[in-house]
Amino acid sequence: AGRYTKSNFGVGEVSERVLREGGASGEDAIFVSLSAPWVSARTTTLTLRSARAVPITRSLLASLREEGVAQVKGTVQIEEKLFRTTLEGYETPSPFGKRARHAEFALFQSFAPAGLPEQIEETISHHLPGRVFSFHAFSLLAFAGLRELVPSARTFFFVDVSGEQT
Repeated sequence: AGRYTKSNFGVGEVSERVLREGGASGEDAIFVSLSAPWVSARTTTLTLRSARAVPITRSLLASLREEGVAQVKGTVQIEEKLFRTTLEGYETPSPFGKRARHAEFALFQSFAPAGLPEQIEETISHHLPGRVFSFHAFSLLAFAGLRELVPSARTFFFVDVSGEQT
């Protein structure tokens, strides 16, 4: 994967326009939302089955992840979100510190081409120095936003029509 330029993703002209129009003067963080082809995302269910109840810890989740989820070659992980956990078949929002023989963890992960996040940071930092960057897949941001907007919807179908390749 070669070096990315401002023309590849238009970040330089966007940050220059924001500065010209007087924005971005006091923000501490810059949130970057990536969509295809700049990000790939996946949801994985990690499963624990044990003869005895074991403590559910972050290190247990990390070891399950290492065993069951391989990183996509030529990419860097930009985010990971644990969005559903069941212990003994019951969904729980706070699994850590509890004990279980059977656990399932639904995990969302997104990946960007190696070098892309650094190039985006470098381009924007040239115009907006000293900010903290946070990278996300647009699909997760949209899901979280829709979930917040329509909390009564148990299920929904989200369609994103955007970009010149659509």
